[in-house]
Amino acid sequence: MHKIYTFTKAFYPGEKSGGPVLSIFNIIENILSQENFFIITADRDVGDITPYRNISVNRWLNFNGSQIIYVSYGIFGYLKIFNIVKNLEDNSILYINSFFCPKFSIFPLLVTIILRKKIKILIAPRGEFSPGALKIKSYKKLLYIYFYKKFFINSSKIFWHASTQLEAHEINYSFIFKDPNLHIKTAGNIIIASDIYSSNYVNTNEKKLRISNNKFNIVFISRISRKKNLLFALNILKNSNININFDIYGPIEDKTYWMECEKLISTLPKNIFVTYKGVLSSSDVKNTFALYDLFFFPTLGENFGHVIIEALCSNIPILLSDQTPWSHFEEFNVGYIFSLNEPSKFLHALTEINNKYFPSENFKIYLSKFSNNRDSIFQNEIMFNSLM
Repeated sequence: MHKIYTFTKAFYPGEKSGGPVLSIFNIIENILSQENFFIITADRDVGDITPYRNISVNRWLNFNGSQIIYVSYGIFGYLKIFNIVKNLEDNSILYINSFFCPKFSIFPLLVTIILRKKIKILIAPRGEFSPGALKIKSYKKLLYIYFYKKFFINSSKIFWHASTQLEAHEINYSFIFKDPNLHIKTAGNIIIASDIYSSNYVNTNEKKLRISNNKFNIVFISRISRKKNLLFALNILKNSNININFDIYGPIEDKTYWMECEKLISTLPKNIFVTYKGVLSSSDVKNTFALYDLFFFPTLGENFGHVIIEALCSNIPILLSDQTPWSHFEEFNVGYIFSLNEPSKFLHALTEINNKYFPSENFKIYLSKFSNNRDSIFQNEIMFNSLM
């Protein structure tokens, strides 16, 4: 039996990493046998200084039929990862869910090279190669890309998992030239079909909501980091003359960036009321979306964006950047998608959305057309089977 050792910096019961955790979970639940998967992850949620409560570290535990190990912080965690990779059998697959993560991507990759392990490696960068994402700490990233090209790019054992054709192009473009040794496999993110179509999941309230004082209620739900581009949203709101209530949910991943956001918030006009509401549990996201009139998400790059699916399933229109694989929002009357180079269009769209009606049926039709869940499962099965 081929064993798939899945490295990820965050996994359940963590709540702060959003889509990648769900992407990995849905692969494990829907592809092959769960007994094939061995998950290696951190002993704490992203940004936390304390480990999860009531979870044993540095030992294998059962997770829905799969095996999981929460490695400890610091040197002992690195030693545990070293020993795991050292003892991998030759027919194992190393499934790395990041390219730039030092502990759960770069280090296990280095260990396989140092120990000359004869295993296949599948790297899923999870949107890290989008142009917007690469601009963040670009010098460090470009330095590592150079290092990778010098030492690893000719390895016939390394494969890439792209979630879309767009991400496949971004991966290839990031390595400057198309190399025949760069094996890219495209397999879409798996969405649990019952989540999309169940009546309990899709909000049927078609009336626009006004919490108080006839304000336009806008929400931002995501990690607070440069990649998610909250500062751009705040700058757009700054120029609006609409009475707006803007609520922000998500873990503060980048404290320096949040300080920049707070500085801008303090200068906003009186018609823009901003509140930071903390971190949402994953089970509360859908119900929270249902309380708002618009999801404003000018992200610098998403390889998929599970939060976009959750918003669509809650019948909330989305004002989105063009740095995701989603499209045709205006055609189906579920929102707007614009280039980040055209901020005036985002500003104009706020007025349009504030006065526009978005029937719930539009969201169901859109999801049924663009959520190719059956194809995604098939693509992932082909990808993993080809490695075996």
